[in-house]
Amino acid sequence: MTPPPRIALTGIGVRLPGGVHGPDRLWDALVTGRDLTGPIPPARWERMLPQLSSDQVPERPWVAGVIDDVDAFDHGFFGVPAHEAARMDPQQRLALEVAVEALADAGIPLTSLAGTATGVWAGVAAPDQAALALRSGAPVRMADLSGLTFSMLANRVSYHLDLRGPSITVDTACSAAGTALHLARRALQSGEVDTAIVIGVNLLRHPGITAGFADAGVLAPDGTCRPFDARGQGYVRGEAALALVLRRTDTATRSRDRVYALVSGSAVNTDGRSPAGLYAPRAAAQRDLLRAAYADADLAPASVDYILAHGTGTAAGDAAEGRALAQVAATARADRLPVGSVKSVFGHAEGASALVGTAAAALAVHHGVLPPVPNHTRLRPSLARLPLRVPTRPEPWPQTSRPRTAGVSAFGLGGSNVHIVLEQAPGTPPAEETAASPAHRLLAVSAPSEVRLRGTAAAWAPVVADADLGATASTAQHRRAHEKVRAAVVVSSAGQAAEALSALAGGHAHPALVGPHTAPEKPGRLVWMFAGHGSQHADMAATCYAALPVFRQALEEARAALAAHLGRQPWRPGEPITGFET
Repeated sequence: MTPPPRIALTGIGVRLPGGVHGPDRLWDALVTGRDLTGPIPPARWERMLPQLSSDQVPERPWVAGVIDDVDAFDHGFFGVPAHEAARMDPQQRLALEVAVEALADAGIPLTSLAGTATGVWAGVAAPDQAALALRSGAPVRMADLSGLTFSMLANRVSYHLDLRGPSITVDTACSAAGTALHLARRALQSGEVDTAIVIGVNLLRHPGITAGFADAGVLAPDGTCRPFDARGQGYVRGEAALALVLRRTDTATRSRDRVYALVSGSAVNTDGRSPAGLYAPRAAAQRDLLRAAYADADLAPASVDYILAHGTGTAAGDAAEGRALAQVAATARADRLPVGSVKSVFGHAEGASALVGTAAAALAVHHGVLPPVPNHTRLRPSLARLPLRVPTRPEPWPQTSRPRTAGVSAFGLGGSNVHIVLEQAPGTPPAEETAASPAHRLLAVSAPSEVRLRGTAAAWAPVVADADLGATASTAQHRRAHEKVRAAVVVSSAGQAAEALSALAGGHAHPALVGPHTAPEKPGRLVWMFAGHGSQHADMAATCYAALPVFRQALEEARAALAAHLGRQPWRPGEPITGFET
């Protein structure tokens, strides 16, 4: 039986605690093994919940992983009226931001998706906005209603990008984002969509919900999450917003996309009626889940190199998960199975946690490094004899003759479980070799406004300084939308490009900088024309002919059309000039 096609993960948009913004900073946070959680100051509740009186703001400084600047939102860029942006669920605002960032990371111009059957699947579980709107006593307006239903989270993204594919929000508690990814993968495999955007968001807006988790005894009383550790007493809540761009591998190959990892398998199931109760994890169901996911990937469960576990740090959760892994994925191994968790870095992102784990595992597979788990010293006694281990420092990927593989688990509070299987992607095809390279490159920069243009230039300047100028210019030209306000940098080195971008960011002139200018509402078509009194010099246009495939193809088509009228093949750039009148 032919295994289902792998799905390529080509873009990552990230907002996580500790100022982690983008996949590069995410990887840095993972490999350095920092705990980015900390006390939530009371001022945060007061700022985010103005309708609460001072005696309703908790005195206890609970610990959590908190995202910075969650209220900063460019409503004009997203076409949301200011009054609506102020009242809409902030999880929707973050979903819009990370979706756009993931598409930029994937090199997909936003305008290229308009009208296509691109789908959006979102996972979310935090009901804080609905609780706030109903508690405040103020009249409920349409902008509030959009925050009372989770469906709008996916719908906002589909609307902004003018997408025509499925637009679905999933709530299976802590497995929500992973279940959304599973559904998106199925739609890609069936051909229902060519591109899928998967989103996971979790924000802590209402202190009463955190108080409820504390009363339930699942939060660590010492404010530290210690997955699988003998000292673990619970988890720490966390905020997160992530978006992943998924494409079928044939689409990604045709587009020459950079691929972080392949999603080679996935499965969802539920605990059913657990003898320990609705909220208790069930090892038997997790064993079934693992077997189903690796069967879906056409891989033996024991062949997996690394597991990014759910890993909450609770006694019951760690024990059930550890037993399931030992009985399915850690059998017949010469060494102990490496098991990690991101919850001791960012906190438990609940509805978004599966996407945090998937992004982290994909980067680990991509870089070939096992990230450490902070706050871990020794395994729980219940796990000590199992063939499992927890990395406490960055490690090279285990030696293997196969593509690197990793699994990601997420388990919902009510028993909804998901496991994702990731696999190392083949290398990105090299760029086409050209006979000649232009002496100068044109780096296009654009944004919806001059303010955002300067911000983009400021962000690009330090990156361009150390990048391949040709690849950067090509990406800017072909893999980003060209917005209303535009500038161009014409340079011969990455250092010059960084200088010109810095000048643009500061509003200064630079010899290599053209613009900024505002593009016309209806731009004309571009035509290359070499007119006048015949050839101005021998080998005119030879550089363009050698370096630009589209130009070369057009010239060859013109040669073929002229040959019938001239009785001979016209001269092409680079050929000796013989037998022609000059």
